[in-house]
Amino acid sequence: MAQGNRCRVAGFRRVLHLQGQAGRPDHSPGFGEYSYDLFHEVVDRYADLSGLWIDNDNEYWEKNKLYEQIREKRPSWLLSNNNEDTPIMDTVSNEQKTGITPPYDYPQAAFTPMPRLTEADYKLPTNGGWWYDGTDQAVDFRLSTGRYITNAGSSMKSLMAETRTVNGKFPPQQEAYNNFMASWVPPIKSSLRAKRVAGTCTAACSPGSGTTARTA
Repeated sequence: MAQGNRCRVAGFRRVLHLQGQAGRPDHSPGFGEYSYDLFHEVVDRYADLSGLWIDNDNEYWEKNKLYEQIREKRPSWLLSNNNEDTPIMDTVSNEQKTGITPPYDYPQAAFTPMPRLTEADYKLPTNGGWWYDGTDQAVDFRLSTGRYITNAGSSMKSLMAETRTVNGKFPPQQEAYNNFMASWVPPIKSSLRAKRVAGTCTAACSPGSGTTARTA
C-alpha cells in the first residue's frame, strides 16, 4: 500500500511481475492452477495497478482463458508477455538478447508480432542475477546507453532491470550510471521521447520513408 501511494505521488504506474513457470511452463499444470487463483486475487484486490508483466505463459492459464478474464475485469491494464507470441497481449518483451554485432544493437535480436508494442528487457549490471546478489557488479556504460538509443530509434521500449539492495538503494556502480543518465538524457530527450519510427504502424508517415512521426 505504501509503495502504491509513493508511486502515485511521483506520477509512476506500477506493473506487477508474475512468473508463468516452475521449470518448463508446459510441464507445470499444478503451478498453473495454484497461480491462477493468485492472479484473480491480484486483479480483484489491486485495482490501482496498471498492468501485468507475465514471465512466460502457462498451459493451464491459456486453457482456462485467464487472460480473457483479466481483460474483462481490467480492460485498461497493460498485459505484457516475456519471449512469447501471445496475441491477446499488448506487448512482447524480448529478454536479455546478446551475441549481437554491435552488442548494443538490441533491435537486431528482437521480434514483434504487429501491431503489438516491442519491449527490450535486460539487466543493467554486466554480470550477476536479475535481483540483488550482494555484490557491486560492473556496469558497461557504452553498452547500456547504446541499447537505450537504438531501442528508441526502433520504437522499442526499454525495460532495464536494476539489482537494488535494501531500502530501495542501488549498488554504487548502478547508482553512478543512474546519475550519469540523469544529466545525459535531458539535453537529447526531444529526439528520443514521443516519437516513433515511421512504418506500417505509424499512420502519420508512409512506410519506408525513414522519418519519425510525433505521437500524442
